[in-house]
Amino acid sequence: MSDSIFGANSYLGGSWDALKRLPAGVLRHLSDNPEQMARGVLGPAYKPTMGLANIMGPQADVAGMVRDAGGVMPALERGQYGTAARDLGLAAAAVPFMFLPGTVGGVKEVVKGVKHGDELIGIHNLRPEALAHADKLGGLPVPSIAVTKTGAPMENFGDISLIAGDDLVKPAAKNPIFASDAYTPRYPQVNTFYSKADNKKIDDYFSEPFGTKGTWESKRDVAGRDYAYGGDFFNELQDKGLAGLWQNDMARVRFLYDKGNLPDYRKYNTKENGAFEFKAEVRARMDGQEKEYGDWLAGLNERVGVAPEEKIFKGYTNMGNRRYAPHTMENVVKEMKGGIRGGENFNYGLGSLRAAVTPKFKNKAGIKAKRDKIISHDEMEVAKTKLNEEFFSLAKELEAIDPYGYGYDVIMARLAEVPKYGTRRTLNEYYGDVSESMIKKVDGFLEKLGNSPTEYFEGKPQRSVDLSEFSGALVPSNINKETLGILSKHGIKNVAKYADKADRAKAIRAFPNQMFGLAGLGALGLGLGGSNE
Repeated sequence: MSDSIFGANSYLGGSWDALKRLPAGVLRHLSDNPEQMARGVLGPAYKPTMGLANIMGPQADVAGMVRDAGGVMPALERGQYGTAARDLGLAAAAVPFMFLPGTVGGVKEVVKGVKHGDELIGIHNLRPEALAHADKLGGLPVPSIAVTKTGAPMENFGDISLIAGDDLVKPAAKNPIFASDAYTPRYPQVNTFYSKADNKKIDDYFSEPFGTKGTWESKRDVAGRDYAYGGDFFNELQDKGLAGLWQNDMARVRFLYDKGNLPDYRKYNTKENGAFEFKAEVRARMDGQEKEYGDWLAGLNERVGVAPEEKIFKGYTNMGNRRYAPHTMENVVKEMKGGIRGGENFNYGLGSLRAAVTPKFKNKAGIKAKRDKIISHDEMEVAKTKLNEEFFSLAKELEAIDPYGYGYDVIMARLAEVPKYGTRRTLNEYYGDVSESMIKKVDGFLEKLGNSPTEYFEGKPQRSVDLSEFSGALVPSNINKETLGILSKHGIKNVAKYADKADRAKAIRAFPNQMFGLAGLGALGLGLGGSNE
């Protein structure tokens, strides 16, 4: 038996050849179905190999090894032959250890009783510039913490994932966690103000490429069209500051000018569509330079020699004048805390209604018990379609008894009042004396909506959160040194890097101590310096 498994015709050699012949789609499927992989690759040697494996005991992180097989074909397509060979070897070597005691679904447990990829973890996603802003401000004011599954970590809102410490995933009065996206308040609008002298420096800086007297004076083609319109430049500057001029024509022109790569506008003067062609060429030369452009924008205040003052916009007075408050951590927290559900103050359709009725967890055990409510993005799209169909069916019945015939948006806004005023009172207010059957239909739909699947649970600590409260960070492999420096400065030493989207889901396995998932069970020690439950 030993020769048949480890000799010249061993399972390692055979599985290597077998795995190389598998199409990418099949390979990805088998990496999630390790028993099929084991039986298919080992063939007649399956039973004796498994017997030997049970004697030897688990020797490796089988989950990581097996799932590496899913990246073999993409690596080959990119010409990364060394990576492909390594992953094939790891996948093959993992085969005999797939079905040992202490595993779930054929892979080693990190959280007792929870299969690989179904563990829960808390993350906060953000972009490098947002991390730099948090460092400058002194932390993250009232951040959203997504509690999601490790097998499909949330990727929206930024390519950096800060890994939440235990306190951030424990429900409490000042740390509410909801059973879905609660559409909580976002960061307030911040306006940027420059002194008169600074405005002059900025005006001179951005008008230099065209040799004009200011941004207000435009160079135009033969048809009178602007090569780069600067008429509303200072309005945009107040709204966004120099670092926020991502889509501004004047900023793009100056960026290329500084690089010595700005097209000569004079060559387009006599062309009928000269301005259009010039702008198209500018966009073409900007292609692929997003990161450098972002760094250039971030350094503009220092480069131009200006010192802006930032203020939070707080709306208007009774006289119609704009109101502001200093842009400080304390003031941002005041703007963002409280009024949590639907705090974005924007109608996002059925998601906004769901935010009004979604349950709030009482404790961490409640989160664990609802773990199966978290589904993948693709599964969520199917669930949304079904829920929308049910809502439209209910809305048609309500529309039929509405004396004014208001449509779906108004109906949705009215139903969002039910948690506050009750179903009967709300419906009677808008539709007269409604039937008991209609009340039951509305109650049934809202209960189903509130308990429907989600891609993540949302936590919203009602305070500022210091960066040091995060246990680790997941970052792209090309992250800059400045960003790594900020993480290190705040004591975030456990940093895992990923190469692409597929690798991101693998790399999150670097944080086992922050994973949890099964209610009522104790910890499983894995020699990782901590426990999981």
